[in-house]
Amino acid sequence: MKPVILVFFALLLTACATTPQGPTKQDLAIQQYIEDNGIEEIHTIRDFDNPGQLIVNRRYIIAYLRKTQYLFEYAYECKLAELGTSGRPPDSRRRSNSISSGTDSFRGCAVKAIYPITYPQAEDLMALGRT
Repeated sequence: MKPVILVFFALLLTACATTPQGPTKQDLAIQQYIEDNGIEEIHTIRDFDNPGQLIVNRRYIIAYLRKTQYLFEYAYECKLAELGTSGRPPDSRRRSNSISSGTDSFRGCAVKAIYPITYPQAEDLMALGRT
């Protein structure tokens, strides 16, 4: 009888440990900002070579090129984006000079959605990530 109880508690603990966390207050604020400002999701960015990055939080990151910025939403909370290039796996992309949501990764994490944003919106989103 004791082994059955031990197995039950082990399974219960495993289920609790692997249950994904829901969105944080920051995530909800960012989602609300996207909705309130009518920021439309796009599927693919072409000519996406060597972008810079700003980490908003573990779910969102801003990638920027010379004149454009994009908010990337990861499919899950991602700690890899915070690591240097030597500490994370290479990006997985169907095409080397573009990136698509749903199939590609950025900074080692799967991209769920891509939003084109302006510089002022990038500043607002960074502020939301710090709250």
